[in-house]
Amino acid sequence: MTDSKKVCVVGIGNPDCGDEQNGFSETNLIKVSGETAGLIEIFAENKIVILVDAIAAMSKPGTIHRFDATGEPLPSDMFSNYSTHSMGVNEAIEMGRALENLPERIIVYGIEGVSFDPGESMCPEVSNHLEELTNRIRKEISALHSEIHYA
Repeated sequence: MTDSKKVCVVGIGNPDCGDEQNGFSETNLIKVSGETAGLIEIFAENKIVILVDAIAAMSKPGTIHRFDATGEPLPSDMFSNYSTHSMGVNEAIEMGRALENLPERIIVYGIEGVSFDPGESMCPEVSNHLEELTNRIRKEISALHSEIHYA
């Protein structure tokens, strides 16, 4: 496995649905719509996967949450019930877990949004926190690279 396949950042979203268009610009970034089959394929091809997705606003829009889904499911109230994808990120991870097809580590960053309707723009509360989200993910990548044992 090459170094480029050690850590993969996956930005999940729909560019036409408000806060779902939150993006992330980083080396080895893959942008996907969040379809289950595509995510499971990404899980199989990478040692460490960081997923970035918009989630339901539980406190206030723009709040960033970090979850380690390696050993346990994501909180379904934040992910599953509000997904604009046919199946949510939580379902994709659990399907990968059932198929024994998860990467060694799977980290999920969720940013709380409120605007998910087609044709809407990203709300300012979300767009104002994208730089913070990007910085947190970059720090995570640096920390993960220091943990990886290169064979």
